[in-house]
Amino acid sequence: MYDNTGAIVATTVTDANGNYLFTNVTPGTGYTIGFTAPAGTVFSPKDATGDANDSDADPVTGRTGSFSL
Repeated sequence: MYDNTGAIVATTVTDANGNYLFTNVTPGTGYTIGFTAPAGTVFSPKDATGDANDSDADPVTGRTGSFSL
């Protein structure tokens, strides 16, 4: 997870189902999440399986749009 300056503020790894959780992150604005695709894979296009079922990470950068906590 990155703050509004682009600095990494937290990291985590997904579980077997692709779920993840960040704890102890200070409420604020401008956060983004960056994903690293496993070797040999690529990110799916935005809304590939419906908006509620994917991360909407930019396929080039691997980052989500900014959001507030």
